[in-house]
Amino acid sequence: MIFFIGIYNTAVRILFSEIHYFIGILIGIGAIFGSFIGTKTSNKIPKNYLQFGVATVLILLAIRMYFV
Repeated sequence: MIFFIGIYNTAVRILFSEIHYFIGILIGIGAIFGSFIGTKTSNKIPKNYLQFGVATVLILLAIRMYFV
């Protein structure tokens, strides 16, 4: 999912001539490697741990967004 969002954002920024190619390449590489690692890891971790981990990350991000 992150890979497709990165491609969409890159395409929109190209249309408005605000593209940063280096950042776009880094996002693409990170999305590809992250998807491979995520699929292999998610098969080995129990569902409850994954749900707890995602909930924890979302709560921490919400707290960060509130104060920034």
